[in-house]
Amino acid sequence: MATRKLTHRSNTAVIVILVLAIVIVANVLITTISHHLRLDLTGDKRFTLTEATKKTLRELDDRVKIKLYISEKFPNGLLPSKRRLEELLAEYATYAPKGYFIYNFEDPAQAVEPNEYEEFVRKLADKGLFLNQDRVQTATERGAYLYMFGALLEYRDHEPVALNTNFLAVPESLEYHLTRGIRSLVRPKPRFIGFLKGDDYKNVMEGREYRSFVEFLNFHKIPIKAATIENRKVVPDDVRVLVIVGESRNMHESDLYAIDQFVMNGGRLLVMTEGVEIMQGAASMARQRGLQFFSPKPSGLAKLLKHYGIDIKPGIMLDLNEKVCYQSPGVR
Repeated sequence: MATRKLTHRSNTAVIVILVLAIVIVANVLITTISHHLRLDLTGDKRFTLTEATKKTLRELDDRVKIKLYISEKFPNGLLPSKRRLEELLAEYATYAPKGYFIYNFEDPAQAVEPNEYEEFVRKLADKGLFLNQDRVQTATERGAYLYMFGALLEYRDHEPVALNTNFLAVPESLEYHLTRGIRSLVRPKPRFIGFLKGDDYKNVMEGREYRSFVEFLNFHKIPIKAATIENRKVVPDDVRVLVIVGESRNMHESDLYAIDQFVMNGGRLLVMTEGVEIMQGAASMARQRGLQFFSPKPSGLAKLLKHYGIDIKPGIMLDLNEKVCYQSPGVR
């Protein structure tokens, strides 16, 4: 009998230990999984972050701080945005590495002593965050008041990114602006104006004809560089605006493909092309009479520009540098 009781107690102890172990393991698993997995049962999936946002947060390599300066009194129309901000930031924190995403809400009027408030607001303005004005008219209150509804994004010693009321006023676009702000903060990358260089294009960087244009860009500290096309890709990748000057008549299909892909991926394209070619060998008598002749000049970019809805017309509107009348051959 004693042996049977001892065996029963041993089995009970084993079961208790197993149950405790299962509870502990389950708790660890739930904590780990819930950090990266959250169920969204709403019909419009408003709590579901995009994959781009999740990727940006997972790749954070240092702490990002978001300081939200929201006055105690602000327009009632911004209440949905404030609630969405609270939900969204909590969601962001679950996807970022632990301790790498920190945020807090603060009333600017309570952040400092009253006699320091104006200086505090001025410093925020220097960082790009500004006060707003709203008018109120009720049975008991009438007039205008100033409020703040914005955020400062900080990362290491980089220049902070400010999101003012116009960025935060629409709940549906909050994720876009927050993620875009974080990406621009943690991935600062110089963006250049690239002049396409090669045998088929004019060398703007060195040619005298466009020297004043290049000097203008340099004077205003606009970064420029030469860009070449290799393996159907515009190189370098940090070109934001691609400038093409004086392309040849027969551009290679791979060049056109690379330019089109550059535009499709968000790049800007500036084309300086001519639809006509001045006939330098025109009769001297015609020149003496103030006439100049031109002929249509085929463009190697015509096919690509046509795809964008742009036609290059073989004509001249007016040349202020020449006091002559331009005519196409055969025109009387």
